[in-house]
Amino acid sequence: MQVVGEQASIMVQNTGINPVPWRASKAKESVIANMLIHEREQRDRVSLFLLQDAGYDVYQAPLAWWALADQKAAGLERAPLPARSLNLYKILGETWHNE
Repeated sequence: MQVVGEQASIMVQNTGINPVPWRASKAKESVIANMLIHEREQRDRVSLFLLQDAGYDVYQAPLAWWALADQKAAGLERAPLPARSLNLYKILGETWHNE
């Protein structure tokens, strides 16, 4: 992949366009995307802790988000699993697993 990037920068340099801002913007987009993923995971983790502190069953949270995502009321067996529910299941498996 690096070879392709170097070849592209050589081709762009021949046109007189500066490739550095393009590379910087792509790197910035990648960093922002990773930060957003981390923030979403942290937000879900905190929400589970708050639900637990309030006395709710945290194992029902992914199902609740799944049911809320089912806009057509097709039932959970037909509704696709939303990304948030998947992330909550992952966090529950990592944090609240039974030992």
